[in-house]
Amino acid sequence: MAWRAEATSTRARRRSAGFFAAGSETPWTLHVHLGNLQFRTKPKAALAHYQTGVAIGERALPPKHGGVLPWGWIDNRPFLRALNGMAICLWRRKRFDEAAAAIDAQLWLTPGDEVGARLIRDDIRGRVPWKHGDDDDGR
Repeated sequence: MAWRAEATSTRARRRSAGFFAAGSETPWTLHVHLGNLQFRTKPKAALAHYQTGVAIGERALPPKHGGVLPWGWIDNRPFLRALNGMAICLWRRKRFDEAAAAIDAQLWLTPGDEVGARLIRDDIRGRVPWKHGDDDDGR
């Protein structure tokens, strides 16, 4: 089941319209893109954006959601990308237990693992320090 957040206010939609094509601007998408922009130079700020995107997505899920969020449903992707970015940032900051929990959640929600969470799971669980290039997606 795809999740959807409540509609943003008209004012917020106008503010974000400069970043995204009409109709695609959503609060979690904005935070994912801002996290991606700040990942290399400001990892603490990037983590905050990813965490905000995850929090928005979690509030949009139905109560006691226990299913999957198929990658093929485009509306699911911002939440899944925020979760992945958050996991990588937590790993980068050596918060291994939190990073592992985020990776496990991502794999539970998307068993097909379209973003490659399995590729970093063992390093996170083994407490191997993050190094540039470990994230595979260029962030």
